[in-house]
Amino acid sequence: MRFRRHHHSLHDYGKRYGQRNFDFRQEINKGIQNSITSNYSNGRVEGMNHKIKQLKRNSCGYKNMAHLLWRIRQIF
Repeated sequence: MRFRRHHHSLHDYGKRYGQRNFDFRQEINKGIQNSITSNYSNGRVEGMNHKIKQLKRNSCGYKNMAHLLWRIRQIF
């Protein structure tokens, strides 16, 4: 009996929220298609993020945030 009760509740859940998942998957597919067909890239931004993370790792911490921001501005 317990299993049937849970089975029906899962089935109802699928009915209720299945459409949302379908819409979400369609949005993801649009993004994937755009990334394949578009000439735009976020490589430059990712490279900047990598440099900042590398600076933070190599510095072993700064005394305050102003010093870190000053160093980031020096890099770029």
